[in-house]
Amino acid sequence: MTLYYPSITILLLFCLYFAAPYIGLRPPHKKKLPFSKQYVMPPSPSGHVVVGNLLQWLRARNGGTTIPWLVEQARYGEMTTLSMGTKTWVLLNTSRVVNEIFSKRAGITHERPFFPISGELVSRNKRLFLQRTSDWREGRRLLHQLIMGSESRNHARLAETASLGLLRAYVDEPRAWHTHHYRYAVAIMYKIVTNTPLQRTTAELEDLRQVTSTFLTSINSSVVEFFPQLSHLPKWLQLWRSHWEEMGTFHYNVFKHWWAGMKPLADPSAEPSFVRDAVLKSYSGTEEEAMYLTMLAIVAGSDNPRMAMNTWTMACLTYPAVMQKARVELDRVCGSDAQRLPTLDDMPRLPYMCAVVKEVLRWRPIVPLVPQHVLVEDLEFEGYRFPAGTEFLINSIPVCTHGYERPSEFWPERWLKTDARGGGIEQNLWQFAFSGGRRACVGYKLAQRELFVALSRLLYCIDYAPAGEIDDEKLNHFGSGEPFPVRATIRSPAHECLIRRERKELYGNPLM
Repeated sequence: MTLYYPSITILLLFCLYFAAPYIGLRPPHKKKLPFSKQYVMPPSPSGHVVVGNLLQWLRARNGGTTIPWLVEQARYGEMTTLSMGTKTWVLLNTSRVVNEIFSKRAGITHERPFFPISGELVSRNKRLFLQRTSDWREGRRLLHQLIMGSESRNHARLAETASLGLLRAYVDEPRAWHTHHYRYAVAIMYKIVTNTPLQRTTAELEDLRQVTSTFLTSINSSVVEFFPQLSHLPKWLQLWRSHWEEMGTFHYNVFKHWWAGMKPLADPSAEPSFVRDAVLKSYSGTEEEAMYLTMLAIVAGSDNPRMAMNTWTMACLTYPAVMQKARVELDRVCGSDAQRLPTLDDMPRLPYMCAVVKEVLRWRPIVPLVPQHVLVEDLEFEGYRFPAGTEFLINSIPVCTHGYERPSEFWPERWLKTDARGGGIEQNLWQFAFSGGRRACVGYKLAQRELFVALSRLLYCIDYAPAGEIDDEKLNHFGSGEPFPVRATIRSPAHECLIRRERKELYGNPLM
């Protein structure tokens, strides 16, 4: 007996020694301690004993099947649990649970996890979008100030003026339609942020677009994101580090180049602007942090409208009868002989066009999987018990199809059934593309208005047809060059004259 207890003790210590690292690397919902309350999670697909569902995710992401894989996960119900290395993911598959988790319980679901790749190496811990709450609050306050500023209050005028440059670019270079979409969105945000006109080359715009595209594709793309403990290894063992640091350097250099053009705004004699009066005067961060905050406002307010406009272009190619119906409505209000361009004031008389804008935002969500929020304390919800550390993500495709009649179709009529006037253009599903709850983008309603201006004017003046084979599920938002083949032509000589006349009348407008 004297040897029995020491032997058992040694065996237990031996097991604990080797089990401790494994327990420490397990996702939160699997870290159950003896005699603790059982976590009850939503259904989950089977996965690997060590890495869970991580390999399935990486195969789908790297193999170009992300969307089908995410849609498949929704078959488990309104929520799906995934074991992702050391992380617990819970996909939110319907708008109901998104609202319940992110909006009604925002006080405990607003935090961000640590992103060692996209947050630390690519963003140098300075992208507000991925920052922890302690670093995020002041930047968020300034962005609220931006949205409430004078230039944002003149957003309708800015959008209508910038759209004249968009239409004129279509007349002059119809094959570069996708580039014109981005310049239109950037021009509006640049004016709001700097109170100066956008005077940047196509190459500069392409660099900025590449920054956003590569940043978005870096999120949750590396094994290191799911085993963040690896980021504490000596740097010489982090074989992945140089690749992501090089990407971060590219982002920094592009931002620095754009920021250099804004530096004169700091002069007290410069015109009032968000950069001069909010960022450079009252922001407590470093100049580099001010640069990232300013550029974030521009790129975040530009890239989602760009992708939505490209999605609309695909809808024009695949659903011409729908667009013809919207054009008939536009002709009734603005004249079939190119009398005038539609404006935001026409919105109450254009219910079908409003429904088209809403359907663009539902039909092909621009961000299939919205980056995660972290639960800061245990949560009991509808029979489930989630541990602190659970990461909730919006599974956008199922959210935008669940409960909708004919969900795969581009069918604007769905938005007219409950409101005879079309209900305007605010479509709350789209806020999920910008996260939700306290993390929802402050400017998504501005983006919806500028989409209405651009899409209604383009439809009034431009004809679209395929210039080759197209697949309406392949929008290629993050590639370089034309995302899909399009032939864009001016609707008639009268419409071209209208564009040139309107453009000439506003030639001296500082936005242009």
